[in-house]
Amino acid sequence: METQELTTKAQEVISKSGIELELDITELHNLAEQSKTITSVSDENFKEVKKSLANKRKEISEGFMDARREFNRMSKGVIEVQNTLLDIFRPEENRLLALDKEEKARLIKEARLESLPRRKERIAAIGGEVILPEEWMGTFDEYLLEMEDADFEIYVVQRQSEKNEMDRLALAAQKEEMEAKAKAAQDALDAQKAQADAIEAARVHERELAAENLRLSEQRLEDERKAAANRLEQEAADKVAAAAKLVQDERDAAARKVQAEADAEAARVQAAEEKASNAEYQAWLLEIGWTEENSRAFKFITIGEGDNQTVEAYKAVGIYKKTYAKN
Repeated sequence: METQELTTKAQEVISKSGIELELDITELHNLAEQSKTITSVSDENFKEVKKSLANKRKEISEGFMDARREFNRMSKGVIEVQNTLLDIFRPEENRLLALDKEEKARLIKEARLESLPRRKERIAAIGGEVILPEEWMGTFDEYLLEMEDADFEIYVVQRQSEKNEMDRLALAAQKEEMEAKAKAAQDALDAQKAQADAIEAARVHERELAAENLRLSEQRLEDERKAAANRLEQEAADKVAAAAKLVQDERDAAARKVQAEADAEAARVQAAEEKASNAEYQAWLLEIGWTEENSRAFKFITIGEGDNQTVEAYKAVGIYKKTYAKN
């Protein structure tokens, strides 16, 4: 459709519907041509042109939407004119939106690639076997790269919980084995005691000595059983405490690293500001003619406090020493 014909039809819709819409077809073509020169989101006109396209689209869409509400029979023609107007520049708007989307996706991918080694280190520190979901067809690195930061933190917590549970089950199995051994020892003790009772019935003279030996043996076995149980419980508690300490140490180390980086950046910025401020002050001294040789001829007055401080310089133009006559 020619520009003049399109202008006539658009003005007819505007006139008949009574909407307030200033429309310049040439301006729309110029805006589309300007957009065609942009091939990257880094172009200095990218944001401005993208915003102009969006504003025009909104202005035309809202204006012609008002027009459609005013009459039903002409709605088909109104939509055709609207779409024709939008088609002048809509492909370019969509292209710029696609460029913007691609750039954002690229930046996200770069950030995740940069953080991948740190993520793998944290997973390796937990230990245990890495089991990927059955539906996942890629590598472990690709699985980590797909995760948002929040999802990765959840994954770390889940892996740590699974590892803790495996450790707990292993400790429970060890405890059960020790208890079985203690029971076997107790059964042996019972058998020994039964044998001692039989000997006591047959040999009354040796009863007291056998009974004493049996008591000492029972005490020794009981002490060993208690010591074994205590060692098992202590070992279990030590392993749980060590796992908790490892997690806390990692968190503390990460916090210290972040704080150290922030302190270093703050110190660098402050040093740069002080250097820049001193350089500006030295340049001002040269501008007013101050040197080490004539410094006694200058007087400086500081006014204000903090960022509102100013320094005023005064220079002596002469010194007169007045002598009074003696009476």
